[in-house]
Amino acid sequence: MPAPNEITTSQLFRLIGTPECPAIVDISIDPDFNEDPYLVPGSFRHSHKDRAELLRKLAGRKCVVVCQRGIKLSQGLAAWLRCEGVEAEYLSGGMYAWRAAEGAMRIPASAIPARVDGATL
Repeated sequence: MPAPNEITTSQLFRLIGTPECPAIVDISIDPDFNEDPYLVPGSFRHSHKDRAELLRKLAGRKCVVVCQRGIKLSQGLAAWLRCEGVEAEYLSGGMYAWRAAEGAMRIPASAIPARVDGATL
């Protein structure tokens, strides 16, 4: 039985590009991300350690938290965000599941332009 704060790849895939799409936050640690530097379309990278800044960036929006496997980091951060009043879910299976999902696009991080202010999205 799925957890109440879990979203599957097919559920997220159907939301991307729609007005109902939540913010998608990739919190993969650098070594994991560097091995496979791709993002879910529309997502942004953020350190799982900088919770206060993430709350500011989300500004009350719903979100889906993504890590490499969809276990410790994403489940923990999604639970913490929910305690802070944010409607947060984690991607079941993480980036491993997203990569394996038929038709799921992945965006090379190198294709995303740097922001002028130098901030990391």
